[in-house]
Amino acid sequence: MEIKGLEITDQHPEYKTKIVVDILVDGGKIYLKPRGYGEHNTETYHGYPIQLDIWEGRLRVIVADDINKEDLMIIDLENAREDNRTE
Repeated sequence: MEIKGLEITDQHPEYKTKIVVDILVDGGKIYLKPRGYGEHNTETYHGYPIQLDIWEGRLRVIVADDINKEDLMIIDLENAREDNRTE
């Protein structure tokens, strides 16, 4: 499934920045592509620099935070689970 053309806007009241985001759901992953952003190992306009997936039972976000670097940042979200909240 693909969703194209969602628009997000800057949350700071003094900025008017808007970015269009495309979403792709494929193979058990969710891919986010803010237009104008990409990742190192893809052609221009083809990369999805943000991914959400489950690996070994753990929810994680994978981010290409620098288009000039091949390494991806993997953020494990398991500590953000609701049932981990302490009083």
